[in-house]
Amino acid sequence: MARAGPARAGGWIVLSRRASLLALAHRLQGLHDQQPGTRAQHEDRDPEQTLQHLLSHELPRTRALLIYDGAEDDSTIRQLLPDTGNGGQVLITSVNPVWQRSAPHHRIALEAFTAEEAVSFLRNESGVDDEAGLAKIVDRLGRLPLALEPAAASLRDEPDIEAYLQALDVPSQVAPSARPETSPSGAPAWIHSFKQAETKDALAGLLLRLCAFLAPQGIPSYFFEAERQRTDLLPRPLAEGVTQPSRERRIKDTARNSSLLTGEAKLVMHTQVQAVIREEMPQAEQTFHAAAAACLVNGWFPEDPEQESTWPQCVELLPHARVVLDHCGRLGVVDENTSTLLQSMGEYFRVQGDRTEAERLLMDALRQRENLWGRQNSLVANTLVSLSRLKVLSAELPEARSFAEDALKIRLRLDGDRDPRTLESRMQLGRVLRELGDFDGASEAAAQTLLRLRRLSETDPVKIADGLCDLGLVRWRQGRLGEALNLHREALQLLERAPGDGEPARRNRTAFRPPGARTGPVGLPGPGGSREAPEERAGGPGVCRLRGRPPGRALLVRPSGRDAPAAGGEIPGPGRPALPGT
Repeated sequence: MARAGPARAGGWIVLSRRASLLALAHRLQGLHDQQPGTRAQHEDRDPEQTLQHLLSHELPRTRALLIYDGAEDDSTIRQLLPDTGNGGQVLITSVNPVWQRSAPHHRIALEAFTAEEAVSFLRNESGVDDEAGLAKIVDRLGRLPLALEPAAASLRDEPDIEAYLQALDVPSQVAPSARPETSPSGAPAWIHSFKQAETKDALAGLLLRLCAFLAPQGIPSYFFEAERQRTDLLPRPLAEGVTQPSRERRIKDTARNSSLLTGEAKLVMHTQVQAVIREEMPQAEQTFHAAAAACLVNGWFPEDPEQESTWPQCVELLPHARVVLDHCGRLGVVDENTSTLLQSMGEYFRVQGDRTEAERLLMDALRQRENLWGRQNSLVANTLVSLSRLKVLSAELPEARSFAEDALKIRLRLDGDRDPRTLESRMQLGRVLRELGDFDGASEAAAQTLLRLRRLSETDPVKIADGLCDLGLVRWRQGRLGEALNLHREALQLLERAPGDGEPARRNRTAFRPPGARTGPVGLPGPGGSREAPEERAGGPGVCRLRGRPPGRALLVRPSGRDAPAAGGEIPGPGRPALPGT
């Protein structure tokens, strides 16, 4: 887990290694681009370049303190260190002695308690004055606070030292630790505290079990709050318990009093405590709780990662999504929640420009969905459309066409020619054909899609405007500039009348300029390629600030609902590939 605390922001930003550092890089770059007189230059930057720019320039410039808490080794962290010679500051905490070699001159060793300090700690935390008895506990558990804290919590509840020592000798399923420096004798204290909490309140034990399958830090407390109205995502007994305010408080208090879970708005459970709780469960029980955690995280992960307003929650939940999916993979859990979570994460990384990670996640989602329901399935078609959009971004157009054609075939077979999802699949195929230079095929797909969108019983002006823009782009690439202008004007008029989405255009009627509506000459593409000036090709002819898009970006019409393929695209210069869905 990484945390960044920019001095300008005056707070902490919780990160999740590479993915969250990328999100922070985009956020800082966005703030920079909003300053007067600056020009957005990061849209086409490779994700790795974005990350290196953050580590070399942005974090040192803000004099942020970057904290990697609980780092296992230095193999991955080394690639994520900012330029400390240019003002960057890094703090790494770890129990792994490998860091003694990596930073020998800047290492602060935190020793365990002395025997006297450990006894004093137990006495102060538990309220028990029997120093001889407390010394026996220290001899049994070691001298690290992580093991002594739950012992003190147990003694506060039952101050019988002999009974506590006997409880520590109960046989356990936990294997001895391979790292003596991590207090191998702490497991009995954690197990006893867990069983003690579960005896007091079975639902507190269920909450602790569920947290053991999430990331250790930053567990949102709203996961377990009835006021957010998502208790349907919890196992039924826990859902019924948290719907009662007094019961909800008692469950959380019992879990916290065990010292196994800390925090208020953000809960924390140490990784070693999580491992001990998991290992105490039979495999069937581990499988149940891993599936329950996948349901919980998938239910809270934003349905539409394309909306910028959802990015902070995506960043918050990504660590939990990764941990949950790792546990599900280890235990063989494959269901609708795991496949949908992979799909949503893949869409998020596509939006963030990390095409490698997006493809890995989307291909995993495709494999899971095909294994669950076969090839001819609606959710499989959704993933195929997402992969097609990703391949267009990567300029792998033959693969993009294959994915789009497969998705359309599935849609036609399952939903018919007039279903909105079929129309979205046809629209994606048209975009791919346009990038391949098949303007006749693209024109036919765009025209058919637009015609059927107009004939739907419940017309959607935003989707119709998107279809108009798609057809307008094809006409423009064909050199039919007048038709392209008319189609984009019609799209703008629809958006101006649409509730919410057209509001920016009503406030600023110059916010949208369709192709060709700019000063200076605009060349039209000819059979041998484009004839426009280089500066025209680089800038693109269309500017749209609708829906908060920055200058130089084209109209984006976003869908609603999980897995809905995004519509819209960048208005390209003639001869320059468009980027649908970017």
